[in-house]
Amino acid sequence: MNFERLFLAVGDDGAMNIDTGSTMSAEEATELAEAVKISNIQSLNLCNYSVDDNGIVLLCDGLSKNESLTHLSLKRNNIGDIAAESLAYRVLRGNRTLVRLDLSFNQITDIGVLDLATSLEANHTLL
Repeated sequence: MNFERLFLAVGDDGAMNIDTGSTMSAEEATELAEAVKISNIQSLNLCNYSVDDNGIVLLCDGLSKNESLTHLSLKRNNIGDIAAESLAYRVLRGNRTLVRLDLSFNQITDIGVLDLATSLEANHTLL
């Protein structure tokens, strides 16, 4: 999947939805991370994409450098504590634009929730 081409097709509302029901490969996660770095996308929906911890860790590289994203949905994936930790410490702590993050219906345990909660102490934009 060519994510850079998808970003060029993002609507005027700045939203991109990727809901394929398929599994994101490491190559696709890396490609998406690179595209997220350079885009001005405001909303990214990766709901039900079977993204796992490794995919999120790779994606965090792009998310940590993006300065326009306000809404991120990672709902209904295969995200666990490793991804939660990466999101918490690589993305949430320094992000000043994200106002909505949906991690529902994943496999995050109390350990991952604690990492996320700790990072939220330094993040004042998430609702």
